[in-house]
Amino acid sequence: DDMIGNVWEWTDSWYLPDPGSKRRHPDFGMKYRVVRGLSFMSLGHYPEGAYQRVLEVYARASTRSYDPPAERLDDVGFRCAK
Repeated sequence: DDMIGNVWEWTDSWYLPDPGSKRRHPDFGMKYRVVRGLSFMSLGHYPEGAYQRVLEVYARASTRSYDPPAERLDDVGFRCAK
């Protein structure tokens, strides 16, 4: 519960294709780290009419994006887990 909507979550994974995927992307490699989830700021980036569709498609813990690991972003954080 409450895994999305606060900040994107940094992971220790490099931005690479999912296992078995044939998809290619110029940013794949050991240059970006995967971030998951969604942040409180992300929902404001979409026009009002598209808001419900964004919630249905992107507002899930499995949503995956990527960012440079050395970059500081206001809406990216981490989750402490044991």
